[in-house]
Amino acid sequence: MFLRSLLLGSGIALFTLAGCGGATTVGDSHGPSSEHAVTLALTTTDGRIVELADQRGGLVLLFVLATYDGLSQAAIRPVSRFTREANDTVVLGVVAERDAPSFAPIYASTFSPPYTVVYDPSESITLGTSALGELPGVPTFYMIDAHGVVSDRRSGYLSEQELFAMRDRARARGGIRE
Repeated sequence: MFLRSLLLGSGIALFTLAGCGGATTVGDSHGPSSEHAVTLALTTTDGRIVELADQRGGLVLLFVLATYDGLSQAAIRPVSRFTREANDTVVLGVVAERDAPSFAPIYASTFSPPYTVVYDPSESITLGTSALGELPGVPTFYMIDAHGVVSDRRSGYLSEQELFAMRDRARARGGIRE
């Protein structure tokens, strides 16, 4: 009973365990959810708006995470290495949980990641109603190609090599501006 009341008193823990479907199948692979360009407006921790449509012609990796989720925290290292080495890819760490506007700045200041930390003010990513479709769990990685289309989606912990493989598949789809 103590654990249940602790979880109920902590919205983030309850969300991480229940709202994202609990445990994620590590390395679960999925193809693109649609051939339509993704349009999302995400907010940075300092209040700027990042429009995915503005990134067309380049590659974008969305690292969808929950701030206190163990797999999300474990993924910081390979995502950070990928960010530093993949200069042709914009990497956005998307905080997907209740009260993301409060948790995103804490996450950014605690971990100082080399990628931009953002959140979806409409919570459509968290709810699975965004152009990305269902959020199967956290972390989930969406590689968006130069046409603005999700070319790859994988859930669970991914190595740096797996992130580069996603990037290479997206590159092969073409449309990258010089």
